[in-house]
Amino acid sequence: TPSFPPNEPPSDAYRLMHGSAALSCDLSRPRLLVSFGWDWLVAHPSHVEAQRAFALLRKRGGERAHIIQVEPRFSVTASKADSWLPIRPGTQGLLALGAAREIISAGRHDASFLRERSLGFAEFAKALEPFTIPRVSKAAGLPERDVRLLCVKLMSMSPALALAGRGPLFDQLAVHALNAVLGGLGKEGLFSSWREPAGPEEAPEGPIDTLLVDRVNPLFTA
Repeated sequence: TPSFPPNEPPSDAYRLMHGSAALSCDLSRPRLLVSFGWDWLVAHPSHVEAQRAFALLRKRGGERAHIIQVEPRFSVTASKADSWLPIRPGTQGLLALGAAREIISAGRHDASFLRERSLGFAEFAKALEPFTIPRVSKAAGLPERDVRLLCVKLMSMSPALALAGRGPLFDQLAVHALNAVLGGLGKEGLFSSWREPAGPEEAPEGPIDTLLVDRVNPLFTA
């Protein structure tokens, strides 16, 4: 299994599922934010953006957002979350697929988006049949009641966002598939695309007069 820096998004899943890694999500918008193994308050590429999103999730008007951290260790994000699910290492993807199965079985998935904008949904739903709550709970080392409660929250608190870092490909794909099931990739979803950086052949010739930098620190991350 390749090792990636902890601040990278699940770009492998983005490329395989969307044909491009040029995708980003708005952390400040969901009513429910569930992170599967990504310590995003520490590992986000922009600490300023992470703290801004966290403040908005906590202080916006009306009902404040609910944050769930799913990972083996009690990380910084787990300590700040409303709930921490101490999952067995390497089972985040199993839990995500178990949740997707439960949501589809209850008919609470984004059927119109999956019908119009995806390929192979019927095959995907059929492949989820083995990922029952009892089996997933046992594999993940979590009580069944905790897994069922997570599924209920995912179905009842919309919009919901599932986060993952660039870890094992199985986990990346499983968590992002959960976003598709929840409707996070549709027209009013939490994800948006952006133009990937220009390659050397597209770079302008000569000195640049004005450079606009938006929410990134290129000198720090280079």
